[in-house]
Formats: sequence, structure tokens, C-alpha cells
Amino acid sequence: NAKRLFSSFTSYIEPQHKPAILQKIEERRRKHSYSQQEVAELLNMGQNTYSDMESGKTKLDIERLYQIAGLYKVHLNVFLGAPPR
Repeated sequence: NAKRLFSSFTSYIEPQHKPAILQKIEERRRKHSYSQQEVAELLNMGQNTYSDMESGKTKLDIERLYQIAGLYKVHLNVFLGAPPR
């Protein structure tokens, strides 16, 4: 499963990929017309915590990215930029 595959490499997103991933997360949120507060509630976290994560102020780990992909019902590759297999 993708969750195990990605978490076996690293628990955190590589810094050079972070801006593109965060931009894709924000774009997906806006595409679904969600506020940061709504997404935060769906992910069981505070709005400030979500905002800090989306803006890159706090670390985005693979587990959280997996949750976000699940929320939008997309493959992790949507955020990672790799073509799906």
C-alpha cells in the first residue's frame, strides 16, 4: 500500500519538494471550496495548525499528506507530482 511505501522512505517531505506540494494542497482545498477551518475540522486538527502546515511554517509528514489525499479521494501522486502507476 502507498502509505507504507512512502513512509518507508522518509517520514517527512523533502524540503525541495515542499513548496510545490503545499501549493497543490491549497489548490485542491480551493477547488473543493473548503476553508482552512473546514479542512482542519475534517482532519481533526486546529485551524491554526492546518494554516501553519499549508503555509509551510510547520512540517508536513507523510501520514498527514496521506490523510489529505484521502480527504480529497486522490492518490498521493497528485501532490507528489509523480504519474500514477
